[in-house]
Order: sequence, then structure tokens, then C-alpha cells
Amino acid sequence: MTKEQALKVGAYYVQRFDAAEHLSSAQAVARAADYMEAHYAEQITLSDLAHVAELSEGYLCRLFSQYFHARPIAYLNRLRIQKAKAMLNRSYLSVESVAEACGVENPSNFTKLLRQTEGITPSAYRNMVNI
Repeated sequence: MTKEQALKVGAYYVQRFDAAEHLSSAQAVARAADYMEAHYAEQITLSDLAHVAELSEGYLCRLFSQYFHARPIAYLNRLRIQKAKAMLNRSYLSVESVAEACGVENPSNFTKLLRQTEGITPSAYRNMVNI
């Protein structure tokens, strides 16, 4: 085998290794996102997500930012707000009940989170949607 052929073979294996690593990191991030989707109503920590993804917390945060352009907890909060908006649209549950059902224990934190993301309080959102 010539030097040129050896370099081509080496480049081929490096490329395949990088693709395999990328695939596994994408799968790890997907496992964390799937876990959040299934358990958004529970208290989830970054440590829990890192355990599910089988990554360190720091590496999970870097990968999550790469794939979703958000840190894991910000992604979780967006998911919770999406679920909460659907509940506010379709039910007459109290704001406290909606907050609890979405995994936010403190109703005032829920109000603050919705106001930050939507610019409106939960009650005002419900009134606006139900007009």
C-alpha cells in the first residue's frame, strides 16, 4: 500500500468515526429530550437529564445548545409552557392546577415563566384565547 492509499484509508476511518460519534451524541440528546417530553410534569434536574443521556452535565449542555439552541432547562421550560398553554386553552383548571400539572410547583414562578415567554399572565392568556 502506498502512502497516498494509506492516507485515504485513514481519512475514511476518521470520517466514519466522527459520523458515529455525532450520531451517538445526537441520540444522547434525543434521549434527554424524549425524557423531558414524557416527564415534564415531574421535577427534573440537569443531573437527571445527564444520567438519562449518559453524558456529563457540561457536555449535555453543550450538545443541547448545539442541537436545540437552548440549554436543557430552558428547553424544559418552553415545553412546560407549551403544555400549559394547551391546558389553559382547553380547560377550566385553576392556574395553580395547570402549573402543578406542568411540573411548576410554585404558581408565582409559573406566572413569571409565562410572562417571560408570552408577555402575559396565565389568566390574561386564558381570557385572550377564550374571547
